Amino acid sequence: MPALLRGFFLILPMFFGQYSTAQSEAPNVKQLLSNVAHAMRSTSYRGRLTYEHSGKLEVLEIAHSVIDGVEYERVFYLNGPDRAVVRQGRRPDCATHGGILLSGGRIQLSDGSLSKLETHYKFNLIGAERIAGRDSWMVQLAPKDQYRYSVILSIDMASYLPTKALFVGNDRKVLERLHFVSLETDVSFTPEDFERPLAGSYLAGEHNCSDGKALMKASSWQPTWTPPGFALSGYQYSAQDGHMETYTDGLASFSVFAKVIGDDDDNGNTPPISTNYKKGATVVMMRLISSESSKAVHVSVLGEIPSSAASRILSSIKATQL
Repeated sequence: MPALLRGFFLILPMFFGQYSTAQSEAPNVKQLLSNVAHAMRSTSYRGRLTYEHSGKLEVLEIAHSVIDGVEYERVFYLNGPDRAVVRQGRRPDCATHGGILLSGGRIQLSDGSLSKLETHYKFNLIGAERIAGRDSWMVQLAPKDQYRYSVILSIDMASYLPTKALFVGNDRKVLERLHFVSLETDVSFTPEDFERPLAGSYLAGEHNCSDGKALMKASSWQPTWTPPGFALSGYQYSAQDGHMETYTDGLASFSVFAKVIGDDDDNGNTPPISTNYKKGATVVMMRLISSESSKAVHVSVLGEIPSSAASRILSSIKATQL
């Protein structure tokens, strides 16, 4: 699923009704987004939401809290296969690239230039609506280029948490929709509430607070082209999975993977030469390329970006960089 939850966002004003009659004084959009970034990290909340994509509907339960200076997140899938995601370990004062950009800050890109969210998106306050029985502002974040999707975000007036998000493509079609149907704030949790579930598949991750410059040094390769404004925000390597880099512009994100296919991989499990797949706003593209050592390299791109951008990123990956 996308970032924020792993992410929240998008459509155009024509798809929405008029302002809510219960709205307060119109806020500054930049300040609203900064409040969202802070609320998502510091607020204890629990809610249920729907996630619509590719003609499918998933129902999720999410909980978040900060306990003794440690951030906890938990997501249960309430329909389909029994699944859960639990993450913990990040300090509330850990500044991520996405959080910095959403808060109105700037980050340095690999070419030394500074980037901020408003360089690549236009901000518009387009109305207000009620979501899960709560009044929410509606903010449109329209891209200034073809390398990212438009986002419309509904923001709870009381807590500043995102209550609805729509991803819309360049053809104005809704690609994904996240929509809270219930939301409780200021709820109390204990660490035991975020323990590993006993049933179902379980995906866990620890949050890392990494310095961007250190990430650049850690990576032994990078694509030669990324969309303007996307900064390297994470890097991992393992012998089993190879290299993985994650990039974000503050709203959207994508990951680039690369793994050399050795002799021990010639067991019938060699990945396909080329594959493209799309799920809602998320695209997956992969292919095999030749390296200088004559061994094949499996490279792929996965993220919430248009297919044209993913294809260009994939084409820019060179085996000589590995």
